[in-house]
Amino acid sequence: MAKDWKEKLNKIFHFESFRPGQREVLELLFENKSVLGLMPTGSGKSLTYQFFAETLNKGGERAELVLVVTPLIALMEDQSQKARSFGLEAGFIHSQIPASEKEKRLQRLKAGFYTLFFATPERLQKPEFQEALSQRTLRLFVVDEAHCISLWGHDFRPDYAKLGEFRKKWKEPLTLALTATATPDVQKEILKSLSIQNSQIVSTGLKRDNIGIQVHEVYGLEEKMEDMIPRLRERTGTALIYTTLIKTAEEIRRFLHKQGLESLIYHGDLPPQKRRSSLKKFMMEEKSLMVATPAFGLGIDKANIRNVFHLEPPGSLESYFQEVGRAGRDGLPSQAILYYDSEDLTIPMQFIQSAHPEKSYIEKMYHLIESHPDKIKSLGAEYLAEQMSFKNRGDHRVESALNILERWGCITRNQEVIELAGALDPEMFTLENQQQLLKHHNQKLYTFLQWIKNTEECRLLGIYRYFGHEGETPCGLCDVCVPPKG
Repeated sequence: MAKDWKEKLNKIFHFESFRPGQREVLELLFENKSVLGLMPTGSGKSLTYQFFAETLNKGGERAELVLVVTPLIALMEDQSQKARSFGLEAGFIHSQIPASEKEKRLQRLKAGFYTLFFATPERLQKPEFQEALSQRTLRLFVVDEAHCISLWGHDFRPDYAKLGEFRKKWKEPLTLALTATATPDVQKEILKSLSIQNSQIVSTGLKRDNIGIQVHEVYGLEEKMEDMIPRLRERTGTALIYTTLIKTAEEIRRFLHKQGLESLIYHGDLPPQKRRSSLKKFMMEEKSLMVATPAFGLGIDKANIRNVFHLEPPGSLESYFQEVGRAGRDGLPSQAILYYDSEDLTIPMQFIQSAHPEKSYIEKMYHLIESHPDKIKSLGAEYLAEQMSFKNRGDHRVESALNILERWGCITRNQEVIELAGALDPEMFTLENQQQLLKHHNQKLYTFLQWIKNTEECRLLGIYRYFGHEGETPCGLCDVCVPPKG
């Protein structure tokens, strides 16, 4: 089969040659060996499973399926369209699709119409989805953004923790786990969670030496804007402005408007239609300007992002490098600027604290759900918020505790309906110690702060070392390699 790979790559996918890592991943998959691929975003991860799926695309009834699990609802349609442009029968399903269309797609999945199918991890738990899947042979199980599996990582998502159980239920199919950012510890957890510990790891490195990273120590929003506005006016391509808080994103956008700089906005409180519209405009416009929270960006592959600004710090080097890595995908010189105000550190500290509520808080919430089922059924999380957070809008512990109880199998959530599903096992507090996790993520934030305050080591070398990559050379572009004049 390998002999005709180059011809297929050129004729079907319109590439002259494989990018680093792609062929190595494919060779292992075709030897029926599961793989963990560590490949930067924009390095062509999707080609690996598209190429594999093409070999199953023989026309007529399709018994074998490539199933891709991804959290990226906004990009499923684009990914499916791209796959279809290569002649693949690709489809997707998620919560924002009308019920009648969902049913139609499930029937087509069941009938063997699709070769490549995209779904969220939440969808895999639905009985109707599992019933449709039961008529197919799961030839390749792809876990995109696999770092979301790790409880100790920077972007843990509870439904990702259930993917190992799903894989066992479907007789441990060939598996491809893909991520751009994973420390050695997170890599081990991905392999363990998916029960693919003996799999090979294909890493293409993290090198992004076309991005000049700068850290500017400032005081207050005014100083940040004074430095950023001229840079935005002079930009030659697209720019991304990241904030942690939604209210800051809205404030920045209003300020830019007053300065005659029109921008798009993207955050979790916007209606789905508005988010899709902002994403579409961002991808289409040559010099678009996006103000966003971390809700924006996973899977974004726009070549000419020249500037990435951080006006509030994320909670870890993983998050920061993932967001910075969206710049300069075309290989041309790009710039990332982090504005550091020591007072801003309270923001990630509060998020980390809220994400790991103490044992007594989790117990109280469970007993509240247990003892007031009628109120929980009618009022849902709103009632819990009133009882548990005392109307403090900055307290995110309610959602965190619900996620934990759902992960432990104590409750189920369907849309807004919360119901008791099992007993609260005291052993879970030992197996998943929230205070240990809190300490771990605070340490990540402290490591990020040390990197910010560093004035001795190349910015990129510090990031490479954090991810376990040694032997790289200084970038020659960052504020440590080329100190600012004056």
